[in-house]
Amino acid sequence: MLIAVTGSFASGKTTFCRLLEKDGSKVFYADEFVSRLYTKGKILSKVRETFGSGVFSNGTIDKRALAQKAFSSKSALEKLNSIIHPHVRKALKEIRHEGKIVFAEVPVLFESGMDSLFDEIILLKCQENVAIARALKSGFPREEFLARCAFQLHAHGKEKKADFVVDSDCPISALRSKAQSISRELTKILLK
Repeated sequence: MLIAVTGSFASGKTTFCRLLEKDGSKVFYADEFVSRLYTKGKILSKVRETFGSGVFSNGTIDKRALAQKAFSSKSALEKLNSIIHPHVRKALKEIRHEGKIVFAEVPVLFESGMDSLFDEIILLKCQENVAIARALKSGFPREEFLARCAFQLHAHGKEKKADFVVDSDCPISALRSKAQSISRELTKILLK
């Protein structure tokens, strides 16, 4: 089974996935995969051609500068997504998950139309003020947080499409219990 873990920016997706990993689950991280893509010659060329040399620093992509350009307009974000998403989709399709459970953290799952690749979907959510506090704590300016969220579906719309909805506004021990509970439930589904 291939299971998506998604949610809005700073909703707790990565923390949830790290807890799954600590309990022995295999997790594919789309953001880490994209970071590796940003080191490939063809991708570097397309990004430079599309967004200019201002998104580069010492020959490598400056992710923050690229994000500022990409999240400046819908068309700019679509251009970046057209470069990156086909590679992410291909990598997800290549994950071997027959007879086992593999999780994949995919931040813009519904927005990218990749939800159809998954057997089940887990949505992480929290109150906006909690997400803002998390983003600020990790070094994202409030304006950048709001710009990114403006291009994502609202959590309410995502809830209808998810198989599991997890409120991540809780202590880490409670989040671990939620992760373990869902993992057990998915194992039961797998073994049916």
